Amino acid sequence: MKTIKNPFKVLATKCLAIPIFAILFVPQFSYADDTAAVQALITAGSAFPAGKTYSVGSTLMVTKSVNFNGDVINFTATAASSCLKLTAAGVTVQNGTINGTWTPTSAYSTVGQSGISVGADNCTITKMTVQNVGVYGIVSGAHNNLTITYNKILNTGYIGFYFDSEAATTGGVFSYNTVDRSLIAPTAVHQLAVGIRGASAGTSPVASGWTIANNTITMPLNPTDWTAECIEVRAVANCVISGNTFNQSSIGVSVARSSNVTVTNNKITNAQLEAIEVNDVITGICSNNVITGGVGNGYLFDGAVGSNGVTITGDQISGTKNDCIHTTAGTQNVKIVNAVLSASNGTKPISLLGTTGVTVTGTTFKGDNSAGQIAVLLTNCAGGLTINGATISNFAKCLVYISNTTSGLVTNNISVSGNTVNGVATPLGTYLINGAAVGSNVVVTLK
Repeated sequence: MKTIKNPFKVLATKCLAIPIFAILFVPQFSYADDTAAVQALITAGSAFPAGKTYSVGSTLMVTKSVNFNGDVINFTATAASSCLKLTAAGVTVQNGTINGTWTPTSAYSTVGQSGISVGADNCTITKMTVQNVGVYGIVSGAHNNLTITYNKILNTGYIGFYFDSEAATTGGVFSYNTVDRSLIAPTAVHQLAVGIRGASAGTSPVASGWTIANNTITMPLNPTDWTAECIEVRAVANCVISGNTFNQSSIGVSVARSSNVTVTNNKITNAQLEAIEVNDVITGICSNNVITGGVGNGYLFDGAVGSNGVTITGDQISGTKNDCIHTTAGTQNVKIVNAVLSASNGTKPISLLGTTGVTVTGTTFKGDNSAGQIAVLLTNCAGGLTINGATISNFAKCLVYISNTTSGLVTNNISVSGNTVNGVATPLGTYLINGAAVGSNVVVTLK
């Protein structure tokens, strides 16, 4: 079982500190060095002519807003550098294509070409295609109010979009983008498609106010490296992740060391480890997410401390090879409301480890009567479980099973009643050793 993640073995600040080189632009059907002329267009804020293809060998400094007017930049740099570096606050870059030399079969490296680096506040990147670059598609350090919308970030060797502030920042939008790294072999892909971090190693949120909405993010199926996630949000407060489609990857959505996070109306398909990871989160709302397939869990609550105060409302989880919702030690005060949890092949809708304060209302538990199947498993839990108003069907072993192997631990204060139950023969099963016990305030009924 995983605990807290190790940070990426990369520092965005190092990437952003790469020296700036001259830029080589070569117009279509021309072999002259056009660097000075193109830089002059950007510096003056002049319009780009349509239908051009340029060849660029080093970083272009963007000091004014640029509309590339559909033009293509073939980025040929071999040194560690980005094609565009936004250096002035408030600039907008739009309507262009950056095409690097990296391919999905290229050797993995953390040094090489990147598409766009952001070095100022209030910048906007929209309707750009960034593809075939070996490191980052778009990368930013500690800058406020970034807007990244309607872009295509394709075939990046390291990370598609990476925001790493390592300091207090406010505001950010990452919406209506397509990020696709699925052409990389599952054995060769490393790191995630999108990362938004207030801090890599810190345990408290320092960035705030991000909206991640209506994106489509795709990774290889069942990658070998567990860091190959669709998205990770870490050390961020007041963040909304809504309306996205997350395909494949190790983890669909990872929310770590964050607070007041909303994860809603997302579609997550075929995540390898878990569709949604809730890692040391303080107060979170997860609602109306649809999770299908995958060889792991639907939800995994994990972390060094445990999450507190997370609500899951209206989610639909089916087809996972492991449990629909699995919590680890330290998790507390979880509410599950009006969800549909479909488990098969002996998996469980809810499995609680070292967890307290779980309330389930109006939720549908669907089993398939596979051998030994349980609706709710409690392992070394102190108790504090309430289930009512639920519809529970087809669990061969029992409705609730308490496994307690911790010396002296008493599992108590469990109320499972007022539910509609069919195809469940036994209300409660137990496994108790080392002096562990079930308390007197445990009520589990088949109605």
